[in-house]
Amino acid sequence: MDNKTPLIALMGNPNSGKTAIFNLLTGMNQKVSNYPGITVEQRRGNAQLTDNSTVEIMDMPGTYSLTPESLDEKIVAQQTLKWLNGIDRPAAIISVVDAGNLSRNLYLTSQVMELGIPVIIALNMMDRVKNKNQNIDSKELQKILGVHAVVPMSAREKWGINELQSELLNVITKANIEVSTHIQMEIPKEIEKIISPISEFLYDKNNHDKYITNVQALRIITRKSALELYSECENLTGAEIKSLTLLRDNVAHEIDELGLNHRILEATLRFEMLDNALKDHTLINQSEIKNQSRSERVDKILTHKWVGPLIFITLLYGIFQSIFTWATIPMQYIDSAVGYLGNYCVQ
Repeated sequence: MDNKTPLIALMGNPNSGKTAIFNLLTGMNQKVSNYPGITVEQRRGNAQLTDNSTVEIMDMPGTYSLTPESLDEKIVAQQTLKWLNGIDRPAAIISVVDAGNLSRNLYLTSQVMELGIPVIIALNMMDRVKNKNQNIDSKELQKILGVHAVVPMSAREKWGINELQSELLNVITKANIEVSTHIQMEIPKEIEKIISPISEFLYDKNNHDKYITNVQALRIITRKSALELYSECENLTGAEIKSLTLLRDNVAHEIDELGLNHRILEATLRFEMLDNALKDHTLINQSEIKNQSRSERVDKILTHKWVGPLIFITLLYGIFQSIFTWATIPMQYIDSAVGYLGNYCVQ
């Protein structure tokens, strides 16, 4: 593919509909290969935008976090580290979010937003949200997060894809897009002081700003796999790896002594950030329920806090009566029939 074609990275949690969106954007114009040295598929394809311009879509493996645990997550984390260091940076990132699991899916999006690359959120599976007579205020979500755009869509029902293409066109045609995020993790001063030896080590290596180095330090503390990945990507010497490993072990021990768990520290701070950002906003609107189906009307009755238990007790009483009272008559007939057959056989 032409190197001058703008590159768009497609990222998201597993089962968020990411590959379905990739297929809708690229159609049959795809190229499948393996990442170097491993058997994980690398999918790329050209997508035609609304003005007939072309972008190259790179479908990244599904991942829940940029802290690597599985091989797929390691590939994604490795790629994002390269982008952070200015290597092969995409023009934009499409972060696919399952609209039915907003908070959980925004965890990865919040990590992606820190890379300094324009982010478009593809708010997928909105058909399921609408089927519950709900709606998500995408403009309000865009304002809260500070991403380039939030596009409600349904890959399953194939709507919203034109709007996504329009936002991609908007990104690649604008010069010097300002990339900012309206949310950041609040790292307590005490934690920041404890992780400072690792942050300073990272700053000396790559000269990123203070917040990014703190985030990278938290990630290295969380998993040894993150430390190993960082060592590979930054081509650290044996002595530097040994020094960073010692720093990591000491810092992890200090954090645990505070009564915190170093393995979930970033997750705790990040979910706290997302909860604080979203709690004062009404993003999900419940519309008036009209034309309920028969099953919805039945569910409403059976799950009622007073009527439901009464129906349940009535059913249990009916079962009890059918076994011990109503069964008497047929049992008498059966007993008579068995007795008659017994006498007949004896004769």
